[in-house]
Amino acid sequence: MEENFHKYRITGSTGRGSHGNIYRALSEEGTTVALKVLHPYLSENKKIVENFIYEAEILSKLNHPNICSFIELISEAPDYAIVMEFIDCINLKDMISDNHQNPIPFDRSIKIAKQCLLVFQYLYESQILHGDIKPSNILVDKNENIFIIDFGTAVMLSRGLDYTSGKKSSRSYCAPERLDSIKKPDIRSEIYSLGIMFLELFTGEELSETARPSEILNRHINKALTPNISEAIYKAIKKNPEQRFRDFMEFSSSI
Repeated sequence: MEENFHKYRITGSTGRGSHGNIYRALSEEGTTVALKVLHPYLSENKKIVENFIYEAEILSKLNHPNICSFIELISEAPDYAIVMEFIDCINLKDMISDNHQNPIPFDRSIKIAKQCLLVFQYLYESQILHGDIKPSNILVDKNENIFIIDFGTAVMLSRGLDYTSGKKSSRSYCAPERLDSIKKPDIRSEIYSLGIMFLELFTGEELSETARPSEILNRHINKALTPNISEAIYKAIKKNPEQRFRDFMEFSSSI
């Protein structure tokens, strides 16, 4: 597959989504980049285009080794694309699935978890909430460095915007309060989502629609889970947000 998209030459597809596709491409200088391209038929939807541009604005403000670097926004209707650094990775969901319900080796899981906690703390300190924390939005390279992707449901708290509705994020990882339109979710909702993700990471057991996180934890205590890991996850996924960690650094110090 080779075709031109503005000044980039698309060389392959790396992912598909409801609003667009992600491609591997070459710049005019020969650098490999990632293109997140909005479906052309959505270019007439003002709200979707505004959200796409807003995502690009968020990415442009970030500078962290665990976040793919923003390069530019192409905004020439009907063509809209976010150009980013390309990382040759596998997503964490596939890593967990490939282990066939056996946990990823503990030292590797710890390395991944600690990086996640650092980068989400960075986002929080940058007044940004990701809004859709889940394994498929974490990329892992061959050196087990992680990269956070998909800021399509993220918000900049400094802009005074409401947090994205829980219905727009993945329900299995969604904190209970995010499904309540009256309550105002905050960092503790992100803590919950990351706790659920760590449950899968450390146990190797993927969460189903019917499985209760506490039941999965109980099955793995004294097996894959050390006491401090199980206690940290229990705290992170408490139903009451007040009983969770206050931030990602407090969470990190517990594991």
